[in-house]
Amino acid sequence: PMVYMWAFVIVIGITLVRPFSIRLFANQSHLSFKDRAIMAVMAPKGLVPAILATLPIIEGVKIGSQILIDKGRIIKDITFAVVLLSIIVTAILVIFLGSRPDDAGILMKVLGEEKKNKDALRADEGEVEGETEPAQ
Repeated sequence: PMVYMWAFVIVIGITLVRPFSIRLFANQSHLSFKDRAIMAVMAPKGLVPAILATLPIIEGVKIGSQILIDKGRIIKDITFAVVLLSIIVTAILVIFLGSRPDDAGILMKVLGEEKKNKDALRADEGEVEGETEPAQ
């Protein structure tokens, strides 16, 4: 229970900081807003952190240190929870941005993108510029 709270805090921190790093390193590139937005919500995750998180436990068993084994279990549990939660959060954000990139107002500001109308976003994504939405 407490492990998931710490993992959630870490995932939220990564999710909040990542768009700023994308703005810093990919803002002057040829990428469209949609591409930069998806890069901004994609966070590193996977097998490597999970394997590395088990190393303190393995070392603790090897040298017979119960303290290292106990602390290693905490590291492993938090790491596994971060990987799981980051996959869930990333999947939700990528689905949202893939289907409605023009509704990502805060992300547009963070990435330095001026508010565009839907036609400009479509043109940015390579769609036909002549398409317009019906008047409401």
